[in-house]
Amino acid sequence: MVTHVEITRALKSYKTDEKLSLTARAAHLLDWAAKHVPTKYVPFNLLYKHSMGQAQTPQNGNKDVLALRRRSQTIRQALEREYNRELLVQSGMGMRATVDSEDVVKNKLPQRTSRFLAAKAALTKTVERVDIKELPRRTAEDKAWSDWAADVAQTMNQLGNGKLDTKLLPPGEVQK
Repeated sequence: MVTHVEITRALKSYKTDEKLSLTARAAHLLDWAAKHVPTKYVPFNLLYKHSMGQAQTPQNGNKDVLALRRRSQTIRQALEREYNRELLVQSGMGMRATVDSEDVVKNKLPQRTSRFLAAKAALTKTVERVDIKELPRRTAEDKAWSDWAADVAQTMNQLGNGKLDTKLLPPGEVQK
């Protein structure tokens, strides 16, 4: 098991690219860490320190560390675009990049399917509130909206199959 001390020790050999933006530096460091200390979370303050090439380790409550934490979405995008990795964030622990397909399947895919199923359930409820026959069709714009609503309803009917939802659940989980 890699400890905080071992992560700190490993990060000493990391060299930041000062030409990159803070977001790109953080993504670069997380990619490096995925290769050198795989599956280990990099604490936010160490991520900031080594991304910026600083000698001193800032406190987690430092304004610059907090600003880095708020950039997680753009760091995620950079990791996906530049390194074909997913970002995992654990509150109080730090961030890490996924290391391989197994890591993505076990740690990111369940989260994404859960969010998809929740969004699908919310959309289904909204679609169920619409009576297509009640929609006006007076103008071309009305017709376009009505046709679109009908297409959405038809698509949701196709996706509404409970068997599909069950297939999206990770092993060992039951549909609620």
